[in-house]
Amino acid sequence: RASITSITSFPLVHHMRTMTFYGVLGWQGTAGYNSCAINAHETKMAGMLGSWRFKVLMIVILLIPICMRTYLTHKDFAADSAGLRQKIASVQPDYLVGVDEAQYNEQDHKRIDALRSQARVPLFLSYAFPKVMLGLVCAAMLGAFISTHDSYLHSWGSMFVQDVILPLRGRPFDPKMHIWLLRASIFLVAVFIFCFSLYFQHATRIVHYANLTASLFVSGAGSAIIGGLYWKRGTTTAAWTAMVTGMALTLTGILITQEGERVLGWVEWSWVLASIVTFLRGINGTVMSFYIMLITIMLYVSVSLLGPTRIFNLNRMLHRNEYAAEEDIAARQFEKKRTLLEKFGWTKEFTRRDKFVALITIAWPMVWFSVWVVAIVTQFILSWGGGGGISNETWLAFWRVWTWSLVLGSFIVTVWFVLGGLFDVRFLFKMLSQKQLDIHDDGFVPKPNEEEVSEEVSQVDAH
Repeated sequence: RASITSITSFPLVHHMRTMTFYGVLGWQGTAGYNSCAINAHETKMAGMLGSWRFKVLMIVILLIPICMRTYLTHKDFAADSAGLRQKIASVQPDYLVGVDEAQYNEQDHKRIDALRSQARVPLFLSYAFPKVMLGLVCAAMLGAFISTHDSYLHSWGSMFVQDVILPLRGRPFDPKMHIWLLRASIFLVAVFIFCFSLYFQHATRIVHYANLTASLFVSGAGSAIIGGLYWKRGTTTAAWTAMVTGMALTLTGILITQEGERVLGWVEWSWVLASIVTFLRGINGTVMSFYIMLITIMLYVSVSLLGPTRIFNLNRMLHRNEYAAEEDIAARQFEKKRTLLEKFGWTKEFTRRDKFVALITIAWPMVWFSVWVVAIVTQFILSWGGGGGISNETWLAFWRVWTWSLVLGSFIVTVWFVLGGLFDVRFLFKMLSQKQLDIHDDGFVPKPNEEEVSEEVSQVDAH
């Protein structure tokens, strides 16, 4: 029943809401998953199914911390949790071992707080869970660790080759050299992760650090993706401006977060810079990344408008109208006959099963959003004129229903994904056995010749 005004990190909500549309397909750690679907429709369905995976993760992300908080703060567990509280209080960075607490500076206290916030849940699990259950949790976490890193190694390693080396080289590699270059790039990413983890020490909460480091790429990529795909005036210069600015501001934010006092000493000669650094030290990484996104958006729009008035041919890039592929030409004749649902994305490609999946995917959050609206209105009405509002017992009953709904839904989704995944894997291997490989399909995008570009620009200007 805490007041919303008591939440000091309110931009966290706005940041997550912004990421819902601004960062779609912008986080390239999942590039392998984003680009492996058979067609655009399957990509859309994969996004819907992927949202259910995160609902299952809510059990770990939400329920276990709630149990931990209850165990540490409830009076019924005060005696049992005394050892755990003492263990958490003893956690500190290695470089502070043996150092008198009176000598700690502000940055030291931030690092201690960040480290203890990371240690609470793991230490709670070691105290509260039996050894068998703890072993299962460790096995699950190891699996999550491996699946995350293999995805990131593949994504960032291949992106360096495909999006940096190949465009700079200007021509493709032969298949054997291309494969070895990808392997070397992936290995170097693994070396960087290993070395970075040896020396890096957190100075803030994990969620804030994760959101800030994500903006290293997403802050500029969001503008480049949205502006490049949906705005004819978007330019390459504007995209690079957004990307470089986003990376520079994010690196600056990380430096201030990690070494705030040292950075403040570097800029104390300038009142303006010192004021900016002081302000940034007072906000967390999530808020910082939100502001960085706003800056990159404004820069992308400004540079595009101030630059040349050349209009890019989006139809050619997106293979629409006269540039459509042969298999899509037949679908164009139905373009003007679409129903209202089809215009919102429910195209004729949706099977009955796809429509069912889409319906429950949309219905689940809408139902709980409706419940939230009813609760807010009820709370407002009951508290009008000094009333007590919704009772604690009612809130507890609601959260009990919500929790068990989440647990039941997670069990159903787990069974659904396991069985469906087995069938899909069988279909995948069957399809791959019949697939004819094309060695020229290596991800290299050649530039159109000047005559073709000039002709397309003239056609666009004529319209």
